[in-house]
Amino acid sequence: MKFEILEFESGETETVEASDLEEAKTRAQEWLDGGNWGDVEEYVEVKITDEAGTETTVELVVGAAPVPDCRKGSDHTWESPFELLGGLEENPGVWGLQGTQLKIIEVCCQCGCYRQTITKSTPDNYPREPERVTYRKPDKKSLAWVGSDGDNEEE
Repeated sequence: MKFEILEFESGETETVEASDLEEAKTRAQEWLDGGNWGDVEEYVEVKITDEAGTETTVELVVGAAPVPDCRKGSDHTWESPFELLGGLEENPGVWGLQGTQLKIIEVCCQCGCYRQTITKSTPDNYPREPERVTYRKPDKKSLAWVGSDGDNEEE
């Protein structure tokens, strides 16, 4: 099935093949990710029109900074230790925001880097926000938690 994607601000369009609207949203994100947005996060509205003429407007995030590297040769291993992140003991690192959004903070148990995720709100909640993920460098607390003084022993 063909879908046309219109980026409102620039007026640029792209036609993609997708099996359904969810896959078309993924293709729209991939198309936008191919642009030169820099490392400042922006919210972009696009209109996705299917072959029947049904239009859907979605908000997507572009330009977010890339995932920082973990220790050489390893992927991040994200955890939510209560003693470092706080929150509720049964749900550490998680806080409710406006509407149905959640803020989730995790830390890599190998390098101490933080990952923060803001979850999507439902379409009937305003302001609508897409899911977004940001990263913060390790600090003294997270480095102490992982048992490191900040030096990368593998280099």
